[in-house]
Amino acid sequence: MGSKTALLAFSAGDPRPALRGAARPDPAQVVARVRELHPEYDVTPLGTGSLPYWAGEHPVRSTVTGEPYPLPFHPLELGGGPVLRALFGFAEEGAPAAGDIDPFGVPLLAFRVADPSGRERADRQAAMERLVALMDPPRRYRFAPDGTLRETTDGGS
Repeated sequence: MGSKTALLAFSAGDPRPALRGAARPDPAQVVARVRELHPEYDVTPLGTGSLPYWAGEHPVRSTVTGEPYPLPFHPLELGGGPVLRALFGFAEEGAPAAGDIDPFGVPLLAFRVADPSGRERADRQAAMERLVALMDPPRRYRFAPDGTLRETTDGGS
């Protein structure tokens, strides 16, 4: 995660109701559904209020413009730490917490899957050639002295 991979969503007015959902879920129904899907898990409700991030317990300290941040927390702060830790057992930034796994110690497996007959590759190549045949020839442009783009007819680069 990082600022280049952050998701940005727009909402007319206050975005919090849209992000939280229109209706508050019934905790008993949520617990029943989790137990139905994962009967081997122990489900213990942790509280009835807003999550700490929505409750303002992790405010954005500053912004470049000095304007207040539109949410009571920064999504990357939530995603890079608590969410990654809950899903994968480690956080991307900051000091490791007790019980965090070493993400560099997790073995990653790699596979190459190939069609031994070669037919799949030949079919893809034939499909590409059919698409290229439908295309107009490439056109090239250059910047003119006035800064506008002009199509070239010399065929060069």
